[in-house]
Amino acid sequence: PLHELLDRVAYAAKVRAKSIYLLGGAPAEHPAFVELVRAASAAVEWVAMRSLVYPFAALGLAEEARAAGLVSVTCELYAMTRDVHEAILGPGTYDAFALGLTRLAAAGLERSARVVLCPASAATFAATLAALAEEGIRVDEVVATDAAIGAELAAISPKPIEILGP
Repeated sequence: PLHELLDRVAYAAKVRAKSIYLLGGAPAEHPAFVELVRAASAAVEWVAMRSLVYPFAALGLAEEARAAGLVSVTCELYAMTRDVHEAILGPGTYDAFALGLTRLAAAGLERSARVVLCPASAATFAATLAALAEEGIRVDEVVATDAAIGAELAAISPKPIEILGP
């Protein structure tokens, strides 16, 4: 509920936090997302979030979030290719993802990436890195669903690969 989120924002202000990083689920899909960002930006210097990006395909959301005080979005992604993206996240999801990336950039929001490697996305990791570089999106984090994938791709990763799970 919004009141619980606003309590957390108030606590951040109380302890003189410098930033708030919104995580969990899809923060941009919360009905009071922009209100939350506005409250957070009034409480701290820097407001950022992690997102699967597709909510920002909605017309005006990226601009509204930027105007409310959102500064940066870490884009969680598996692949920058339609076939692999849709194999993992479902048919028809790539267009919203790509449009969301475009709208984030057009709104002037900083974009970075959290790349998730799994069996379905590992083969396209190099292409994903190239596509991110072409878009001007820096890689903040690379995570792998198992150690074998992480070991296999460690040599080409721009960041150390964190292994999720056993």
